[in-house]
Amino acid sequence: MAGEKTLDLRIALIKKLTSAGFEIPTLVHGSVEIGRNVIIGTGVQLHPGVILRVNSKIGDFTTVNTGAIVEHGTSIGLNCSISPGVVICGNVEIENSVFIGANSTILPNLCVGESVVLGAGSVATKNLEYRKRYKGVPAVEILQD
Repeated sequence: MAGEKTLDLRIALIKKLTSAGFEIPTLVHGSVEIGRNVIIGTGVQLHPGVILRVNSKIGDFTTVNTGAIVEHGTSIGLNCSISPGVVICGNVEIENSVFIGANSTILPNLCVGESVVLGAGSVATKNLEYRKRYKGVPAVEILQD
């Protein structure tokens, strides 16, 4: 899937740049709302209209796109891509290198495993397992042929 390939390319580029001594800045648009006790890692990009609620954590080299909402107590790992309009409800754990498609919703108290891809417009109602791809309402695994 395109999301998986994009994340792999990002990892390779970040490794090249950092090994060459470049520092990747954290970029936060002026309209971003940041609650108390929010931790934002290195090289993070927070686009216009993003809302980060209290006690959330955004891992290094993660992008949170326009209008996404990250609710209280949520932890997002390293090198994730959160597309525009995503809603991540409270106390969600998102592991490393995850791609969440536009306008998707992740319901409260769930875990999204490492390298998961969640298709646009999906609703996660249960934990999403390591390196699998999901789509739909409710989100179901996309089986490979």
